[in-house]
This record gives sequence, C-alpha cells and structure tokens, in this order.
Amino acid sequence: MEFIAVNTIGLSGAELIAAELARYPDVLMLPGQNFIGFRTTTYRPHDYSGWAADDVFANLAKLHITRQGRVWSGLTKVMTPEQLERYDAEGHRAEFERLAAGATTTIDHWKNFATSFARASGDDADYPSFGFFGFNMVLSADHYPDFLDRSVLVDFVAPVDFWLANIGQRAVWDCLGAMGFWLTNMLVVRRWAGRHPDHYVRVDARAFASDSTGTGATTAAALGFTGEPGELPPGFVRFSPEVFAATESIADDLRAVYTGWAPFDLALRFDEWADDFLAQPGTDELLDRFVSFWNTTSHTNLDWPGPVAERVVDAVVAWSGASSSYSPARWFYHECFWLTSDNWETATGELEHYLGDLEDEIPLPATAAHARIVLLYLENVAGNIVKRAYSALPIRETSLYRRLRALEPSFGPWAMTDRVAEVEARIDEADEAMAKFSQ
Repeated sequence: MEFIAVNTIGLSGAELIAAELARYPDVLMLPGQNFIGFRTTTYRPHDYSGWAADDVFANLAKLHITRQGRVWSGLTKVMTPEQLERYDAEGHRAEFERLAAGATTTIDHWKNFATSFARASGDDADYPSFGFFGFNMVLSADHYPDFLDRSVLVDFVAPVDFWLANIGQRAVWDCLGAMGFWLTNMLVVRRWAGRHPDHYVRVDARAFASDSTGTGATTAAALGFTGEPGELPPGFVRFSPEVFAATESIADDLRAVYTGWAPFDLALRFDEWADDFLAQPGTDELLDRFVSFWNTTSHTNLDWPGPVAERVVDAVVAWSGASSSYSPARWFYHECFWLTSDNWETATGELEHYLGDLEDEIPLPATAAHARIVLLYLENVAGNIVKRAYSALPIRETSLYRRLRALEPSFGPWAMTDRVAEVEARIDEADEAMAKFSQ
C-alpha cells in the first residue's frame, strides 16, 4: 500500500484535494485532519518505538478541540452528527491493536489506522494506497526511513495572497510575519520537490478552483490511479465555489494593502525566482538550519516564522534586490498598530486621530486581524473626541466604521462580539461629548 501524503503549510485548503482523491477506489483517504500531534507537540516527527498498541492508537486518534468546543483537527473534524453516531470507535481500536503486531515503522501505524478505520466502518476493500492530510510533511519526512520507498507527496499550493486570505478568516495573524512563514516553508518544499521529483505532485489551488474534477483527475493520473471517481465519502469537505470566490475577494483587498512590500511582491512571483535562489551557495545550510530549528521547537504560530526564517527572508530580499515602497494602508496596519496571534485579544497602538479621506486609501480585508485593528483605531478616535469634542466628526459616519459594520456576520466567529460592544459604548460617549457643541 503506497502512502499518499497530502501536504499543507497550514490552512492552505489541502482538505479539498484530499476530498477529491477520496472519490477514487485506488486510495483509502482518511477524513478529517490527521496525526498532527505527537506527545505534547504538533506538526513534528512521530516515533512510536517501544509504544504499546493502545497508546499508539490513542495518540493517532487524538482530537484537538477549540475553546468553543469545535474539533479543529482529528479524524472526525467534519463528520456530521449522524456520521459520528455510526462511527465505531471501539471497533476501530480493536482492529488497530490486532494489526499493530506487524508494524515496525510510523508509516505502518498510519496505514493500520486507516485500514482499521475502514474495516470498522464495514469496508473490507483492498486499497493499493492510503493517505491523509495534516501538515507540512516535508519538514519531518527525513525522520521516516521508509518514506521515500513508500510515499508520494501531493502538495496543495495556495498562492500567498489566497493563503493569507484563507488563514485570516480563521484566526488573528500578522500578515507580515505570516509572509515569512509562507516564503520559508515554500522554499523548503520546493527544494524537496527538486530532489525527489518522482515522489512529488503539485496541485495549484486556483487551478483546482477553476476545474476541481479535472484537476482531481490529473492528480489521480499522476499518482497512477486507474479507477473511476465515485461519490464523495462521508466526513470530507465538499468544494464550494462560493466560499472560494469570497476568499479571492479578500485576497484582492490584501494585495491592495501589501503590494509594494518586498517579501510580498517576491511571494507573488515565487515560481519565477525560487529555483535560482535555491541554487545559491549557502541556501542549503540556511534551510537545513530552519528544518532543524522547526523540529526542535513547539510553536504553531503562522505569523511567528522565527529567527531562522527571518534570516531566510532577509537573504531572499538581499539576493533579489527587491525594495519596498510606501503604502498608507501598510503604515496604518503595521506601523500605527501591533497585533499578532500571541496578543490577538489586546491589540496595541496609539494612533487616535481621525484620518479623514485617508481612510478611503485603507482597504479593510475581511480578516480577523484587520478588523480588530480597525476596532482599536475607532476606540482610540472616540477617546480623543471625548477629550476634544469641540472639533470632531461623528465616528458612525466615517468610512472605516461603515465598512467594519458590514463585516458583522463574522463578528461571532472572530470572537469580536464583546469587543465590538465595548467600542460602540465608547463611540456613544464620544457622541455625547460632541452633543454639547452641536448648537
């Protein structure tokens, strides 16, 4: 059984190609996002040497739960209540433990988990391949001695603007830091693909969106599948053109903010220069250092690439000769305010003066980070009005306020409802202060 490793650098949309491949009878593709955790870390190498079978199963079956109680990683991630009711977890465990005696490598355990899941679901078919999506497998592939003998990497590549738009809807991320994460991980994957071309299949997110069935068929052919696709199995995400189009709209706004920033411009043109940069002396040592650094840390922040990745980005910018130009939007979001995934509840920034028609030059992408920064700006302006109400304009008539309120359907998912209420109360205070001077 060949291992199909669906690769993602974090919220790239890899679940879409995993779902498309799951339609083929040639592969047993696990639903959900699997095997990201090992012991107390995530997205790092797994080594089950000396482990009891029940402990291996418990680790592989582990679910990661949000504070709101939603499964964000694990086999049952997108199962419906009806599917969960039918899932025989104990039968899955029992069959896995029966198969575990013959396992000698981590990939054996992954294969057994998939096989035992199918059998517990009443599926005894003999699949030539199995697979799952979960994380950037390239960063840990060298830790598995049988990886190249048994595996093909299917890399779902989301262009940087689409990727930033996708991750920005899920959580608060500083886009400047996230660009460094994207660039460094993309270089690591690109290098691996060049070294192992027979084990690598690339799928472009936008090509998939334009023709998901055709792209799935092309990918299946590259993997050597001979069967015809059937219906989407339970527990997988169905591709939504509407969701993809909405994400593309956010990507448009992000390009308006970040075009002119050297790392972003380089990321947009990644395929034009990546191979030349990888051929430069010293690049291998730098990327090797990043891989080693990554696998000895525990961080998961997409907007904290770390000091080694920052060196990679600096080296790319210096080598390319790229430079950055001024942008009022980038000045607003990244010089006037500071917000990252680590301080997402407490953005900081001291700009408290209303920007007038300059607001019209500041796009408001529909992401949690940009919306929270605008909230702090409006709160600061309201505080300034309370101090100086004799010369002020009503905040609720301003451009950024109106555009922020248009994002209201996202306030709940972005954990912003209470924060918006706080800012609205502060705006009420500003209106009361201005009322004294309205005659």
